[in-house]
Amino acid sequence: MKILLIFLAFLSLCGCKKPANPTGNTMPPPINFALLDKQGNQLLTSTSTPIKVYFLKGTQPVYLGSECAGGGCTMVRETYTSTGNPKYSYKYSSLDMSLVSADGVKTFYLELGGKTDTLVWDVQKTKPNDPLNKYDVVAVLFNGKPVIPDPDQLPILPFKRLH
Repeated sequence: MKILLIFLAFLSLCGCKKPANPTGNTMPPPINFALLDKQGNQLLTSTSTPIKVYFLKGTQPVYLGSECAGGGCTMVRETYTSTGNPKYSYKYSSLDMSLVSADGVKTFYLELGGKTDTLVWDVQKTKPNDPLNKYDVVAVLFNGKPVIPDPDQLPILPFKRLH
């Protein structure tokens, strides 16, 4: 019994690292956006909206979600808010875009309805030694214009087409 108590005391002193805090932002934040026409009408109107999002690797497009079975992922999701009254019914949501941006790609292209838009989504690992919040979104430009978040609809960013 004495040996067991000594062993348990030894275990309590050894290897007692404080567990990592899982609530921190150790991954970059996903992008969530609503795509609007120049009049402000929603262009993402269902989960099957045929939007294509890609970046260029050299001159070749690399489509986000293309690794999913069936030739693509549905990245358009229904929007829910705590009030139950979202301004945008559907949003595009992607963690992949943030991971790719954190690895150095900053320019993405959105194809929908025969039109292509340009998105700069600049996510950087600004605080690599911070155990809780390592990443920041440094810049968001849609077709060359800064995106102004709608504070009532966060985290959804409104991307309004000019053409």
